[in-house]
Amino acid sequence: MIYRKPDINIYAYLNYRQFLKDWYEKAKQKWNFSYRNFSKRAGFESSCMLKRVIDGERNLTEQSIEKFAKGLGLTKYEQKYFHNLVIFNQSNDHDQKNIYYHYLLKARKYSKIKTLEEDHLELCSHWYHTIVRELVVSPECHGDPEWIQKRIRPHLTLKQVKDSITLLERIGLIEKRADNYWHQTNSLLTTGSESQSWAVLNYHQSVLRLLPEMIPQIPQNQRDISAMTLGIPAKRVSQLKKKIQDFRQEILSLISIDENPEEVLLLTMQLMPMTQSAEEKKI
Repeated sequence: MIYRKPDINIYAYLNYRQFLKDWYEKAKQKWNFSYRNFSKRAGFESSCMLKRVIDGERNLTEQSIEKFAKGLGLTKYEQKYFHNLVIFNQSNDHDQKNIYYHYLLKARKYSKIKTLEEDHLELCSHWYHTIVRELVVSPECHGDPEWIQKRIRPHLTLKQVKDSITLLERIGLIEKRADNYWHQTNSLLTTGSESQSWAVLNYHQSVLRLLPEMIPQIPQNQRDISAMTLGIPAKRVSQLKKKIQDFRQEILSLISIDENPEEVLLLTMQLMPMTQSAEEKKI
């Protein structure tokens, strides 16, 4: 019987099922630990409870989280981290995931875990980081934050611009060349055709919040805004999505050969259902 927990750092994980899997593998190798042993320690009648959770067949409730913490032999602070980690992973609410993500980051800082997740969350949380990334490599810029500040609208503080450059360098999206000029480590930056990352949703939300402020400020001959309301059969949705995805790829291919950006444009497209299916109405 195992009386000590495996040598594994829970603060290094942002997926509780992966943590459970690694915990079990280490316990099994060191003490010939079994799923039945865990159920007995945690107080579950089912001998395969741990396996079903690891495999994604079962979620954890508040009560079962406490039992798992007991079976895992977690300390007081580790139990709190595990609880927040489970809620973060199982939640389908974007705002709730953000809240619990910050809880996890705070705990990881306390535990002295060095991670880039917070930097990437910061990148996705503000619209202007990608704009700064484009302007900082302009031949007219020479890496001057004040020049960038004057070019961006709406207005940013000089500190925001400087912090943005520092962030972009830390993440590895820009770096200085031997001639002391900034350049992009990759010329194109995209989240993919349909990113599932909840963090990237922060970026999309920040952009959408920006648009109502920007539209009145931009002369009509410098912008193109349209809205279409379409009544279509359900099977047409996938075809429209494919058209939009292909168009985005055409745009990226068109600008991929361009260097020394002179202007930075924000291109957004939204295709969203405004009706519910019969199945959704029943929920």
